[in-house]
Amino acid sequence: MSDAGQSPEVTAEARELHERGVEALREGRALDAEDLFREAYEAGHAGAANDLGDSLAVWRDLDGARKWWRRAADAGITGAAYSLGLHADEEGDPEEAERWYRRAAADEHRDALLNLGKLLEGRDEDESMRLYLRPELGSDKAAFNIGRLYDNRGQLTAAEPWYRRAAERGNPSGAFNLGHVRLDLGNEDGALQAWRHAADLQHQDAALSVGIILARGGDEDGAGEWFRRAAREFGDPRGARKLATYYEARGDAAEATRWTALAERLSAPPVEVIGMTWRPDA
Repeated sequence: MSDAGQSPEVTAEARELHERGVEALREGRALDAEDLFREAYEAGHAGAANDLGDSLAVWRDLDGARKWWRRAADAGITGAAYSLGLHADEEGDPEEAERWYRRAAADEHRDALLNLGKLLEGRDEDESMRLYLRPELGSDKAAFNIGRLYDNRGQLTAAEPWYRRAAERGNPSGAFNLGHVRLDLGNEDGALQAWRHAADLQHQDAALSVGIILARGGDEDGAGEWFRRAAREFGDPRGARKLATYYEARGDAAEATRWTALAERLSAPPVEVIGMTWRPDA
């Protein structure tokens, strides 16, 4: 919930109304919470406008959410400016998104800095890089984006340390891309190390990649273990197909059939479940 940006002059009444709104929302009483946030805002609590916008956005009342976020942003609530930028971005309005991202980024909002960098990549890659390099970011995502920019330019040696930094900070895509860069640079052992790390970070394609490299190098038993992990842990039908081929080559028709059946199940489109959403009442 928002309290940042409040002045010392916020009254005890406004704070109490806001706290009651937070508690109501925590208890699932969304309508009560929204009424309390409105009252808190009218009593002088600007952060309550941001919380009201957030609550309305959950129920897809985006027009209402934007109205309250604008009030909060105009009162200096940085998170509200970011939310306005994010929703404009999602709705395909890059100019509006940039305007709000820049306002939030001016207050060093980390997600606004990241999203502004991504938004500008196609237009001003140099500014994107400067944003990602801002010291207040220092995140796995910023490191990954820097690596990706170098990678897209074909500057693999420059991309490698940034992907490594992203991987060290727990970014699964950074670890996975690090494997590809290392493989392209001729470092197969380094690629395997990166992909093993990416699998531990739950990247969907990493286990299969380890298996493919091991199989290519003649370690079929080791490859089989990684294909099994790809199929069982990550639900990858390609891993199951690789295992079916593995067992076929060994004359184990029963196991080959079992893994073929699993590959077919994993490849089947998901069953659509038609349900309903509901909004908790007061």
